[in-house]
Amino acid sequence: RIPLAPRWYEPVSLSEALSIAAQSMSIIGEETIAPVRLYNVSLKLNPTNPLATNNLAWMLLKRDGPTQEVQNLCAQAMELNPSASYILDTVGWMYVLLGNADRAIPLLLESLQASDSPSVETYDHLGDAYWIAGQSENALRAWKTAFTILHSKGYRQGMLDGYSSMAHSVWGITVVTPEALYDFELGELTRRLEDKLSAVQEGRTPLLGFPVTTNGVE
Repeated sequence: RIPLAPRWYEPVSLSEALSIAAQSMSIIGEETIAPVRLYNVSLKLNPTNPLATNNLAWMLLKRDGPTQEVQNLCAQAMELNPSASYILDTVGWMYVLLGNADRAIPLLLESLQASDSPSVETYDHLGDAYWIAGQSENALRAWKTAFTILHSKGYRQGMLDGYSSMAHSVWGITVVTPEALYDFELGELTRRLEDKLSAVQEGRTPLLGFPVTTNGVE
């Protein structure tokens, strides 16, 4: 339900314009300095924007891990919109990276229940949370669900059609191919799921891609 494509005929505030610009830059692969600066300025103008707050938290979480700044942003996002699936996913993933599966799992389950189209990435996050909680069967079930969705009939084409439509409606030109956007958004996730499922099938411990912390010990 997040409107990625702005309606150009409607006036927006400077804060919203900066947030849209940051979203557009992150969509085409720029996730370092520029979008973070744009979100920071946007939030200085309007600190009550839950989407901008969440997106900044997500970018910093991916870049720096669950720092105190990220935890503060996640807390602010939850105060602004505690039932939004995208915020629940971000906060849940933050708790996964903190090694707190007991807090992460309910948030990720609530995120999936709150979404009309459950996110494959949220299922992946949920699988990781279950794994560090010692619930290997539930972890495998979550990862398999994500993998099945990714490879379901029409999923890839539907995503490509959406990227193609967005490229023309948002920018008016093709800035990057739909295939490149798909690989950027979902290619790494697909490979990560394949590696985890293969590891479990072969009796190996799956690599989660981050240090697993339990009771404060890696």
